[in-house]
Amino acid sequence: MVLYQRYVDFILSHGYEKTPHIGEADVVLVDTCASTEMQENASFDLMQAEQSRAKKDAKIIVCGCLPAINPEKFNRRWQGDFFTPSNQFMLARILGFDHEEEKFLTPYENPGRFMGAEDAKASTLHSHVPLVRLFARSLLELHRLNNWLPGNGLERLPWAQRLFIISQQCNAKNYTINISQGCIGECTFCVIPKAKGRTRSLPMGLIVEKIREKVQEGVRHLTLSSDDSGAYGIDIGTNLVELLKKIHEIPGEFHLYINCFDPRWWLRLGDGMKDMFALGKIRYLQCALQSGSPSVLRRMKRGYRIEDVLPHLRDTRSRFPNLVMASQFIAGFPGETGEDARASQTIIEEDLFDHIFVFDFSHRPGAEAAEIEGHLPQGLIKERGRQLRRAWFWSNARIQLGLRRKVKPSDNLMRTPLVPRRSQPQEIPLLSV
Repeated sequence: MVLYQRYVDFILSHGYEKTPHIGEADVVLVDTCASTEMQENASFDLMQAEQSRAKKDAKIIVCGCLPAINPEKFNRRWQGDFFTPSNQFMLARILGFDHEEEKFLTPYENPGRFMGAEDAKASTLHSHVPLVRLFARSLLELHRLNNWLPGNGLERLPWAQRLFIISQQCNAKNYTINISQGCIGECTFCVIPKAKGRTRSLPMGLIVEKIREKVQEGVRHLTLSSDDSGAYGIDIGTNLVELLKKIHEIPGEFHLYINCFDPRWWLRLGDGMKDMFALGKIRYLQCALQSGSPSVLRRMKRGYRIEDVLPHLRDTRSRFPNLVMASQFIAGFPGETGEDARASQTIIEEDLFDHIFVFDFSHRPGAEAAEIEGHLPQGLIKERGRQLRRAWFWSNARIQLGLRRKVKPSDNLMRTPLVPRRSQPQEIPLLSV
């Protein structure tokens, strides 16, 4: 989503104008996602729907991860123009602006998850999933109301404050900057590196100057987004903590929200991150554990041990009770036993996290997990997902009622700088345009 607005801005800069009616458009840009099977199917449905609604001579261009994640299926179902995150320069070629293709070789920033738009329908990535679309539109309207109210508005209510922080990217007044793109991980369930390649970081000076500019313009909510924010700088000789130090030196009142901080980076950056939390500007951190089971994490190739990461999370929760933390778990990973599932549930029941996303495991073409033995029946996967969601429901109820279970800071904090190595991702063949 962060990159989508960049493509829109590029098109608009060449004499095009937006139209609310797809039947009038000369160019239709369809953003896709294929991180899960559900998202992939919804993306194909969206492509078909947009093609049927567009006028006959419109140029329909598909972007996003789907063409790279499942190219065989994509090529069977789509014969038109497309490009992937790792081949963004193709947009310039498709539109006949070959001399400007170099503009798509570096990461980019954009305002808000919904591109700062006044209408939630602008989010084409989620617009084809009805329940998510309704939820997103509701959050957008709630943020709009809160921004209109004087003072802190609805944020004076404890439950509302957490909700606004967790959903900050739905706020039209939030500014999201993509600090890096790609990932150095080798997770067996993930195909994002296949679509986006290894980590490429935006130069620190550009990030700091952009944030300084937005703060001077009055922006008070800034999200640092990435496929793995903890990996920021590994390709340019710096790291996320150093970037945060520079950002904190910018004068003005603003808050920071950090997405996709992989747990393995606690082992290298944990102390520095806590120093940054102590300054009070960071309000949100998303840290996806994926599982609480050591054996499942090994099969996932997550690059950390749960017993090394949990002490950092407990210490952070104990020391910074106002920091909103979110996590993510995958239910039903191949080979997962009942004991493995209970290990994840036990962590959820600690009330460490203010919000948790639970995803049922789904097969992704090209992901190593497809070759792992022990795939579970779909019915069992869904039941495991329901169990984790129930655990999260009761955890959230305790948090909202002010009955959050207390955790004690741990002295057993591992600080081993682990950085997994992975081979270069394969090039994905593209259709000619």
